[in-house]
Amino acid sequence: MKRTWCLITVCLLLVLTPGCSLTGQPASETVPSTEPSLQPSVSPTPIGTPTPTIEPLPVAPGEIWLVNETDHALLCFDAQTLAQKAVIDLEDGLSALIQGKHGIWAVDGSGKQLMKIDPQQHKVASQVSPAGYTLLALAAGDEGLWAGVQPDPLPAGEVPGASPGGGLLLIDQNSLGPVTFISLGAPVSDVEVYGGWVWVVTSWNGLSSIYIIDPVSFAVYQPDQGSLWYGATRIAVSDAGMWVINAMSPAALALLPVPSGANQVLIPLEGMRGNAYDVQAAGSIVWVLSDRGEVLKIDPLERKVKAIFPVSRSEASLTATEEMVWLVSQWDGMIYAISPDEERVMVMVTTGNRKPTPTLTPTITPYPTEAQLPDCQAGYATRLKVGSRAIVESEPALPNRIREEAGLEGKMLGFIQQYETVTILAGPVCRDNWVWWKVRSEQSYIVGWTAEGDEETYWLKPLE
Repeated sequence: MKRTWCLITVCLLLVLTPGCSLTGQPASETVPSTEPSLQPSVSPTPIGTPTPTIEPLPVAPGEIWLVNETDHALLCFDAQTLAQKAVIDLEDGLSALIQGKHGIWAVDGSGKQLMKIDPQQHKVASQVSPAGYTLLALAAGDEGLWAGVQPDPLPAGEVPGASPGGGLLLIDQNSLGPVTFISLGAPVSDVEVYGGWVWVVTSWNGLSSIYIIDPVSFAVYQPDQGSLWYGATRIAVSDAGMWVINAMSPAALALLPVPSGANQVLIPLEGMRGNAYDVQAAGSIVWVLSDRGEVLKIDPLERKVKAIFPVSRSEASLTATEEMVWLVSQWDGMIYAISPDEERVMVMVTTGNRKPTPTLTPTITPYPTEAQLPDCQAGYATRLKVGSRAIVESEPALPNRIREEAGLEGKMLGFIQQYETVTILAGPVCRDNWVWWKVRSEQSYIVGWTAEGDEETYWLKPLE
């Protein structure tokens, strides 16, 4: 579902780099062709308390539209002063909000109602229920609204786990009536319009596929690489190509240089707490939002994290423009304005009631440190210790297995991916001539035993 809540009513004309070659050939699973630098490059910017008087923000005149989920309210703010201008009560809440050249559109919390918002009158101008579809994602283009959908009701599949179908529905911006339906065989979870193309992610049963669609001929293509992903996937598009965050590599940002046809590149999200949750591109900057409310500024040329803004403490929603980045935290009931140039939070304003915070009583279980076995023939000296942190090396281009017990006979619990960071809980244990450590992933939170390396190379690199 589209996560964009706050919007600036400014129209941007975006042109994709000429020469984009779409072959329509399916892609196989790929690995990055270059190894990004793992040298520390992040300088978190402290957040100061804003002054009571808000100076005009350096943005174009306009309005910001956002949602307070707790109050089930659609709010309108002045983009420069953040003065509240209107409130629209929504009984069922809102699941998607998007802005185009001729208006603002929203999808209710059930995914059944599509609404057109009148930005002058600050009210719902019209609404429809697209027959036979549940709306999952929304984007606006010159041709109309592009809605990612799945069938409603879901068909009773003869094969367990089989996709129910789904695709992309083109909707007239004024009448909200359907224009055409493009079947993609699975529900569409993310849609972007950029450079004269429609970029789509379908998701079902743990698999995500990426498609590129010609909005005039409705021809469907897939990129030469990176078209199939395991786990939830979200995208953003810029002149450099398509930016991808994926649940299987929650501590990395992937770049698919579709216009140039170059190989896929992985960028480690060093210093980020939690997992990558959303990605957006604006001008020459890419922004990543973590599920712990941190905003990361990525330099597409240097391909590394330039700054981290620890704004909220939980999931939030992000809208990025060249002039300002807006983050709406439902847990805090706040909107934050971040300056890309000054790299600081310039102001924060309340949006209404915050989400209630559940009371949790944490249980902390100490892990004993185990002595290394005397007959260890690993052939390499350990570089880790209990209480330290480590990152999964980029070479070899494989994830580390996590096991229930130390050793190759231990039951496999899952994986930690390249550039994923872990905390060392216990060890070392020497078994099968490898050094094993009990770790907890800082992204997926999986806990278990993993090997530090083999006779040829280390797989875990210490982080200081």
